[in-house]
Amino acid sequence: MNYYENCPQCDSKRVTKMSKSLYFLIGLGSIGVCGLLGILFPPIWLGVLLGIGLMCISPFLPPMLQCQDCKKTWKYVKNKNTNVNIESPAK
Repeated sequence: MNYYENCPQCDSKRVTKMSKSLYFLIGLGSIGVCGLLGILFPPIWLGVLLGIGLMCISPFLPPMLQCQDCKKTWKYVKNKNTNVNIESPAK
């Protein structure tokens, strides 16, 4: 198991990295569901376009970490100088 930094909110060590394939699968599911419902109600076809867009940008999304205790999610940024992960500043 890879070690990531502690949660910045609750200081838990139960932190996991969220996979980029999750976003791809959400986009794929959106295409399927909205495609079927779009037969009954055509404006729902916009969900298909959003699903395609999510699938296209999923490889370029930054990796995310999530705390398993408090469910806080934040960007995974690796400090190149010390090989220690730091939390990205809030915008």
